[in-house]
Amino acid sequence: MRFLAQLEEQRKTQPKEPKKEPPTPPAQLVSAPLVAVFDVEATILKTKERAAMTEILAALLTRTGGFRVVPSEAIKRELARSKLDSYRACVDEKCQIELGKALAAEKVLRTRIIRQGKDCLTTSTLYDLRTEASDRAAVESSTCTTAELTRSLSRIAEELAQPRL
Repeated sequence: MRFLAQLEEQRKTQPKEPKKEPPTPPAQLVSAPLVAVFDVEATILKTKERAAMTEILAALLTRTGGFRVVPSEAIKRELARSKLDSYRACVDEKCQIELGKALAAEKVLRTRIIRQGKDCLTTSTLYDLRTEASDRAAVESSTCTTAELTRSLSRIAEELAQPRL
């Protein structure tokens, strides 16, 4: 009992530490556009592989510091609110642009993986929601293994984040 009283007394006499403010994000990140990344479209991949590629692409874009990314859960919530069953129901540009606006995103990213013979071509187009027009695009060619496709996505993320000349 005496021990608890001593602890309480120490707590009262110790100076209170000022509250620490959360760190301020770098200016580049604050000004980075908010992007809704839609599911990678790829008939050559299984559903789980497509979901993984989409998640990887979102992380790679964020890592560049050139973009902030709308969480996939927010996109799914908005799809549900809009009574669309899945990303698959919103694959055309018009639907994605409208959904991006509803999410308060500034841009949407549409990515496709297309088989061309033995190789795959990965294309990503970034659409500006204010102008409703394409803003940037990147294209990478690779073999069709998931490891090579992931490397293509990494190069695409870096290319999309490069400042315009």
